Amino acid sequence: DLQVQATARLLNISSTELDSLGVDIRLKDRQAPFHIYGSYNREAQLDLRGRATLHEDTVDCVVDEAHAGYHGLLWDVDPEARVVLRPEEIAVHGLVLRRQESDITVGGALGPGNALSASVKGTALNLRDIGSLSSGSEQPADESAFEGKLDADIVVSGTLQQPGVKARFSADGIALRQIPFGRLYGDMGFADGVLDLHVAAVGEHAKT
Repeated sequence: DLQVQATARLLNISSTELDSLGVDIRLKDRQAPFHIYGSYNREAQLDLRGRATLHEDTVDCVVDEAHAGYHGLLWDVDPEARVVLRPEEIAVHGLVLRRQESDITVGGALGPGNALSASVKGTALNLRDIGSLSSGSEQPADESAFEGKLDADIVVSGTLQQPGVKARFSADGIALRQIPFGRLYGDMGFADGVLDLHVAAVGEHAKT
């Protein structure tokens, strides 16, 4: 049996403040329940509980409960998300983050030769929240922020050195400074250093 517990508070590493960090791992019969929590630069927080199982050369980590936050926006992680570690491969399965009516689903793998495959799907993402994140402010976005709901599907392929990205997106109820713009939709592709982007807007009173 093996048990590891460590805590730290108010660390400053190269001007980066690590407000707190805790790790609790208990290994018994190739099973290892764990609890990891921390706060980074007073902006990001993580509280993760799960269990790891050792299978020969594979480590299978399963999330039991997790919460993450950034700039005051809190997300809950669905139980049973998995991270699988193998020689030369890291894979993520069924990672779902939820905030109010929004959710983000992530899956993918980094394999031999830095081969990359991943997908990200966002549903009903609040553009006001996204504006708050991009502004780096903990305060709610002001009246100049975009409003609306965004749906997006992103697929990543290729390698870390030469990634390829394809995405489709749509947003409803778009408004800037409370001026309505209607619906926005489009798709994009990125490969070999070239970005291909198509965007269209439909006004609230446009004919279909």
